[in-house]
Amino acid sequence: MDPSHPATVPATPGLSDLFPVGTGIAWCVAPVPGGCLLPAEQQAISWMAPARQQAFAQGRACARFALAQIGYGNVAVPVAEQRAPLWPPGVTGSIAHCAGRAIAVAARVEVASGVGVDLEQAGSLERGVLELVCTPAERDWLAQTGNAQLARTIFAIKESVYKCLWPRVRRYIDFQEVEIDLRPAGRRYVARATGPGLDASVVAAINGGWLEAGGLIYASAYLPSAPAL
Repeated sequence: MDPSHPATVPATPGLSDLFPVGTGIAWCVAPVPGGCLLPAEQQAISWMAPARQQAFAQGRACARFALAQIGYGNVAVPVAEQRAPLWPPGVTGSIAHCAGRAIAVAARVEVASGVGVDLEQAGSLERGVLELVCTPAERDWLAQTGNAQLARTIFAIKESVYKCLWPRVRRYIDFQEVEIDLRPAGRRYVARATGPGLDASVVAAINGGWLEAGGLIYASAYLPSAPAL
């Protein structure tokens, strides 16, 4: 796939501020022909419905553009275990889809040891979903703010955090295993592990934030790489 495919464009203004310098970021706002996928990627879509194939192709178009920004050529991003993207050696990345759009980020491991991105439509969460996603402390904080739509922001951030942690844990992370302390003034947050299932020091080291544009929430998470000795 040509990384300059006309459907892929640089990330929305401000999103690059949510990731470390050296991260490739791209998003897709138009349909992408499934035939643009590379052979290793084509194998993953044979069972998918047409709409899912289109979303997959959009995500791979973004991934290709993001990889090109950090010096990688026309490389495939096939599917690994639990349907996670399989990035080239030495690269960490993440893909998200929402409302007919897709976004991808990619970074060399010297820049970040893990990255995550999520894309959600702005709005509140239904009560049942709210109780599933948010911890009691998060729900108390939301009640104090009186801004129910921030629950959707917490949801998006948790999704990005889980994607960031995936290379380390290789398992499903329950929404209640991580607690998010939002800092709305700066659109940043602090993440905390709530139990013994995750390394508290790793979760606390996650950086990231969010922005809203065009009715969408863009959430980021990344783990800075350890400095070279």
